[in-house]
Amino acid sequence: MTEHDEIKKQKAREARGKITPDFVRQFRTLSDQDLVALFQDNDSRLRTAAAQIFGQRKAVMAIPDLCRQFAEEKALYTRIALSDALSQIGAAAIPELIPYIGEVGSSQHADLPSTIFKKWSYPLPRDLVIRCIIRMGIPALAELNSYLFNRDETLIREVIDGIGHISFYCHDQSSLNNVLKIVTQYPDHPVIVWKVIRALQAFSDQEALQVLQHFLLESGIPQHRWEAARSLGQIATENATECLTMAQSDVDPRVRAMVGLALTHVASTRN
Repeated sequence: MTEHDEIKKQKAREARGKITPDFVRQFRTLSDQDLVALFQDNDSRLRTAAAQIFGQRKAVMAIPDLCRQFAEEKALYTRIALSDALSQIGAAAIPELIPYIGEVGSSQHADLPSTIFKKWSYPLPRDLVIRCIIRMGIPALAELNSYLFNRDETLIREVIDGIGHISFYCHDQSSLNNVLKIVTQYPDHPVIVWKVIRALQAFSDQEALQVLQHFLLESGIPQHRWEAARSLGQIATENATECLTMAQSDVDPRVRAMVGLALTHVASTRN
């Protein structure tokens, strides 16, 4: 790559809000009010600097402005800085973030997937607001659980992803009962049920295993069956293995493939 090409790439990154520590340093003495004003600047680097400083200050007063800017921001690095700032401020930002769930980005699951997910990490939520919230960890769980039963199906769909992700990586079992209640409240909503099945990979309780076994062996929806197989593979207990073994002859090749992958994964965790 020539020097000209490198300069061109650097300019492109700056146009998307990329900054250096030296750049942000010149704004650190500004008041919160002056930093908020930078969000109106056409230079995305200034917006990034303001977001970074608010995060460092854990500026609760800036939460509404950070959320509004996060929802509207188009510059990649500035949007990342805004997400970082809100995550640094923590759970206090969640009530202000909630109205933006489902509104930032356009890659959320509105329909069931057509292919299986073959990785053994917990899938990263597609909603950008939920991605911001999950970085807050366990302190975010109580707030997320409080929004599970508000009858907004779009919100519930994304909140389940957040609860499942945090519960899985923080090894927290406290949300299980609420997650299971959603299955009984929305039995005819295939995407919500699918997301609950995915979230249950975070819980090793016997009740979670029974629900997963039910969906693996009795659901008429292939996506529910293969997601149950994957969750059982993640739980990887002896009972989970027995459930998987019973589904090896499933009529759907994608379900059979997921069952095989899950059994292989379980075996690898025991070696």
